[in-house]
Amino acid sequence: RELLGALEQHAPSAPAELIRAVDELQLVLLNAGSEVSLLSEVHPDLAVRETAEALQREVTRLATATNQSATIHGALSSIDLAALDTPTRRMVELTLRDMRRAGAALDTAGQQRAQELRERITALSQDYSRNIRDDVRTVEVPASALDGLPADYAAAHPVRDGVVQVTTDPPDMSPFMAYSPDRLAPKALATAYQDRAPGNRAGFAAPTPAR
Repeated sequence: RELLGALEQHAPSAPAELIRAVDELQLVLLNAGSEVSLLSEVHPDLAVRETAEALQREVTRLATATNQSATIHGALSSIDLAALDTPTRRMVELTLRDMRRAGAALDTAGQQRAQELRERITALSQDYSRNIRDDVRTVEVPASALDGLPADYAAAHPVRDGVVQVTTDPPDMSPFMAYSPDRLAPKALATAYQDRAPGNRAGFAAPTPAR
């Protein structure tokens, strides 16, 4: 917010300074979005995952506001592209393209609608990922399917009635898929993994054939 506010209040007139300031803002947004996205997927604490998702939506709002900034768009548009080297020119061109796509040239109502759509996309993406992440399946496989796996892995999967339970949680699934000598058990686990989150599939209607 501070970087965006500073740019909107006083965008540098020198092209090199302006480009560095815009690049810094984009980098901060990218890093923030990447970090909270990772935490929302892998952190074991539900409260942390929910906080990360809320921050991810905030990053979306700030990124859209940045791309819709008339001040930044106007300043970048005034740069003489012919005077730039090829990588810098491409950076400016792509930034301006993304700003147009985000609605930089729209009126206030149009920008607000674009902001709402972008936030909706982020929320739907979070719902989609959460449905997959939270749907952990358990498959029973023969105890012999653990032959050859590390001792600590086998110890964490006690045998009951000749079978062991392996889940689709990646830390549990990945070693089994990589090292199990069994031919059928990995297929059963992979099938369970791919069958997760049936609600995600139900949420998409088949496209209407073109006439």
